[in-house]
Amino acid sequence: MEEAIQKLVDGAYRAALDDSLWADWAWDAARLLGGVCGTLNVVEAPGRIIHQTFAHENIQAVERYVDENIARFDPQILHVAGLGASCVYTDTDHADRTDTNTAEYFAWQASNGKLNHYVTAVARLNGGTHCAGLSIHRHVHDGATSEQSRRIMHRILPDIERSFELGFLHAEKLSAAYWDGILIQRSEPALLLDEYGRILRFTPAMERLLAAGDGIGCAQGHLTAARGASPFDLDRFVAALVAGEPAPQTVRLQRPSGKSPYIVTGYPLPRSARVLAPLEAAALVTIVDPAFFAVSTTQQWRAAFRLTMREAELARMLLEGHSLESASESLDIAIGTARVHLRNLFAKTDTNRQGDLIRLLTRLAG
Repeated sequence: MEEAIQKLVDGAYRAALDDSLWADWAWDAARLLGGVCGTLNVVEAPGRIIHQTFAHENIQAVERYVDENIARFDPQILHVAGLGASCVYTDTDHADRTDTNTAEYFAWQASNGKLNHYVTAVARLNGGTHCAGLSIHRHVHDGATSEQSRRIMHRILPDIERSFELGFLHAEKLSAAYWDGILIQRSEPALLLDEYGRILRFTPAMERLLAAGDGIGCAQGHLTAARGASPFDLDRFVAALVAGEPAPQTVRLQRPSGKSPYIVTGYPLPRSARVLAPLEAAALVTIVDPAFFAVSTTQQWRAAFRLTMREAELARMLLEGHSLESASESLDIAIGTARVHLRNLFAKTDTNRQGDLIRLLTRLAG
């Protein structure tokens, strides 16, 4: 059970970075908590649904739920909008089945979705302007939610809250507190792009980096590759970001100074997942300069992923722009040995491509 709970928590954070995983995650939550249906809703006060994910084997029932707007009878919508804090509740805690609308809702669920009782974890987001809820519904022939399921939901509530905040509001990167606090204090080069690739906002560190013009700059509100860099690669990178590609993008930019190429990473913010993204941001871009990596960086990697010294050295060289072949030559190891180290890196960091590995390691760099 402990392993299953931890797997569910880990899955929530993975889904926060990849919206396409929420449905599978809702299925996993339903199975763990004894349900046959999982729903994920984001509600804007005073009760307007702005996002829904359904995990139910009866697709026709889901389509009818949406087409017939059954949510208008759902006793959870107004209940959630009025909550003062994140919490866990069941239908037996709040639903008045003698109420006409509530009775109609449960009758529809029983006859069409074959569902009855539920347990819900609600996370208040952005100071309460929005709420996100995970509801696990039980089969119509099953009894009320067990105490064990309720306890598990209580236990994972803090992680649900954090993953929802990141996944649906991207608060870690986009809230005013982040921009005015953590990000600026760390002097991290980062900026926001709108849907047309225009720069909306950047940190002081990014402003200084762009002004230096060593590989990347800014012209008429757009990112530009400095002379001697790779304009095609940068343009393709930005185009993929603002086009709504679901996965993060990474590009290396050569620098006229001859220093290690910049590692530029972009995190797309799909419209469905940027409810409160400031300035209608479509993407977040960060830049890492391998030339400024602290010695402690490889030590952080070793501690975080239990890497050997040689694995950490190979990771550092890949991050600096080396190919696997040139890295093996610099480290004076056979290419076959380098491939073994790379496979170990993938396994220990839970990645399977060099691009994914680099994006992960840059988060711990600097």
